[in-house]
Amino acid sequence: MARRGPRPGTLEKVREALHLARTENLYAATAARRAGISVSTLRRYAGSALRVGPFGKLEVRPGDRLAFPMPVLRRGADRFEVIQVRGSRMRKEAASYWKAVSTLASVTSTPEERTRAAETIEGFRGRRIGGVEVEHDPGRVVSILVWGILRVPPDPYRID
Repeated sequence: MARRGPRPGTLEKVREALHLARTENLYAATAARRAGISVSTLRRYAGSALRVGPFGKLEVRPGDRLAFPMPVLRRGADRFEVIQVRGSRMRKEAASYWKAVSTLASVTSTPEERTRAAETIEGFRGRRIGGVEVEHDPGRVVSILVWGILRVPPDPYRID
């Protein structure tokens, strides 16, 4: 039976390659190599986010409308769920939210970092990520974390 869809971890590597290319100003081939995938894999799953630059090299566009699975904590829920987040801007927002949640969960975070993370989470009041209203009460997030209901992945881009 033929396998359908990408191998586990491929989409995370594609997303990582796009992120590397944009943040470190790399060509697509270099970013793909650093992320551990081939250029053809990057083209297959993120072709619309690529373009040929003035020197004939493959570059990553500044933004895209690609959809990737990302974890969010839905308002009123007691666990995170994985939703499809479309667009680089919305993925950046989802990663910012998840980084704040994982900072609250980390035992090595300083009080200042936790305060900053709580303020970031409060800033999501009334905002939606991928059509889902996220939990914006830091107290509720902490209580979910303390009771062990929520298992936070160490990397906001990786879901195990």
